Amino acid sequence: MALTIKNIIANVSNKDISLVAGAGGTGRFVSWIHMVESVVSTDFLEGNEIAVTTGIGLNPGNNLLELVISMDTHHVAAVIVNIGPFLAEVPQPVLDYCNEHDLPLYIVPWKVHLSEIIRMITLMITKDAQREQETAAAFKNAIFFPKEPDLYIVPLSQYGYSDSWNYSAISISLMGAKDCEARMKDLAEALDSYVQHHFAFCTIFYYEKKIVCAIGNCDTEKLHSYTNELLSYTNSLLLPGEKICAGTGKITKSARCIYKSYWQADKIRRLHVKGNLPKDQIYYDDMNIYKILMAVDDREVLQEYYEKTVLPLSEYDQAHGSDLLSTLQVYLKNNCSVKETADEMFVHRNTINYKIRRIGEILDTDLSDLMVRTSLQIGLMIQNIL
Repeated sequence: MALTIKNIIANVSNKDISLVAGAGGTGRFVSWIHMVESVVSTDFLEGNEIAVTTGIGLNPGNNLLELVISMDTHHVAAVIVNIGPFLAEVPQPVLDYCNEHDLPLYIVPWKVHLSEIIRMITLMITKDAQREQETAAAFKNAIFFPKEPDLYIVPLSQYGYSDSWNYSAISISLMGAKDCEARMKDLAEALDSYVQHHFAFCTIFYYEKKIVCAIGNCDTEKLHSYTNELLSYTNSLLLPGEKICAGTGKITKSARCIYKSYWQADKIRRLHVKGNLPKDQIYYDDMNIYKILMAVDDREVLQEYYEKTVLPLSEYDQAHGSDLLSTLQVYLKNNCSVKETADEMFVHRNTINYKIRRIGEILDTDLSDLMVRTSLQIGLMIQNIL
């Protein structure tokens, strides 16, 4: 979890720092700390910083209230005012503004060295960033090197993640972006900041044009809540023409098998990339027969089944420019109803009847047989996975 103003100030409380206004905002998250001595310098703020001022840059035409308002406009997390020769006190209008906007405002006497406070806060923020990086690295190892627990069990435990917790993973990719890799990295950075500020025991990292989210201490309610909120926030960041594809793996029994959840999530994501699942079908528990197919580690078994079922139809379509494979898909989806298939494909029923007969001839099989239809449906689902 990212650092809040309250967390940080608690660690520098021995420096005679006092909260004088904006108590309602002490839960804000902090990204960095800056010296800000003029309104002009607030343009360098990026948001969530602690802004520190001595008042040295202020004058009658550039007062403290203006400076604080400008800081707030640039979304600082809090303000620290050094009381001394340049600012004898914080004017009441400034206190009123900070209280009204829940902007935490602290004062520090001149005798306290600001450099020491800044050093301590910077060190806290740096250590927190290091914790996030090392946690992400540990989860990468847990997913991609699961048989080497020394690479992730100890690092995770150091940051509060228990090996005995339940875990799950989410895989997200982007479609429709002009520069997909650059956009994905931007989204990963934004999502990392978001989860650090809003979720407990949740880590984001970027891997091979995918954003991976690892969730610890997880139950079904928490998993669904995190997934829905994460995808909703991601969608809010998308540019026109962009869309995301995502999948969420099952909840595992320990950190040692989170890799299974990741690979399930990624297979679901790939099914969405191919357009083979409804938009809202993103959870492993909703995958029905796909759950069985995803559990087959030997791809040769799946490939052989596919080749003996629907591959000949695919090859025929490629050679003759026909659409028999898509006709079969629609036909099976509509429970072998010629009328519903014809309606969905905007053709005459006789056309569908002809194509179904032609499919049976090419595959040398009888589509009126339930087992045959089931085998073909499985073949189509395997095609989606391969």
